[in-house]
Amino acid sequence: ASRMEIPRLKGNNDNLFVVHTVPTYDVNYCIEWDKSLRAQRWTAYRWDKRNSVNNTSRSNEWAEDPLIPIKDYNRTTLDDHKYNGYERGHMLGSQDRVNSYEANAQTFYMSNMHPQLSGFNGDGIWWNLENRLRSVYNKDSFRDTLYVVKGGTISGGMYTYDKNNNLIVPNYFFM
Repeated sequence: ASRMEIPRLKGNNDNLFVVHTVPTYDVNYCIEWDKSLRAQRWTAYRWDKRNSVNNTSRSNEWAEDPLIPIKDYNRTTLDDHKYNGYERGHMLGSQDRVNSYEANAQTFYMSNMHPQLSGFNGDGIWWNLENRLRSVYNKDSFRDTLYVVKGGTISGGMYTYDKNNNLIVPNYFFM
């Protein structure tokens, strides 16, 4: 966890540091997974010339994260996100990884999601912030490498539960 974009790890037995890689440029993104809350604490990634190109489209490959053990780390499932009153809000957006099909498909892992209200996700505030980040800062004229961290507040009771009580819903999001 010594990469520039990685926040300080909480570092207890309830957390797992997960690194998703792709053959084309090594690390796609990282997360810190809290097994007791069944949620990621943050998603960290970077943009550079290699991963900021447009070579594919949205995969829609919704899937459980194969790097999070089901039993020991309580990974979230597709069923957890069904009929819970929320949208699956990407932390690393699908549009931020269109450089390869595999990189894009990894953004659809449930571990990269937080439940978000439709008006916040879809065409709402989160979507607008993501688009601003893409349009202003993910440009060769602005950066050589840009480090990004996104997540939701899942500490100190700064969350609620979805209507099925399967997933926590952060009160606040950051990027």
